[in-house]
Amino acid sequence: MSIEEKKILPFSQKYNSEHAQQYFVKHNNGLWRRLSNWRDHQVARKALNIAGEPQTVLDMPCGTGRFCALLA
Repeated sequence: MSIEEKKILPFSQKYNSEHAQQYFVKHNNGLWRRLSNWRDHQVARKALNIAGEPQTVLDMPCGTGRFCALLA
């Protein structure tokens, strides 16, 4: 493959701003989902706390950015 050719992975077309918005709505729709989302964030905060509140974190993109604000 030459430098000019770009290989596009099929799943990468799925992750756009519309998909991210739908994902956000999904995780904030209804009491149980909001509680689950809150719990996920609590677990992430605790992990960061256990790690000593690091100033630098490697964020491996694998979703729609639900934890961006927490890691910023």
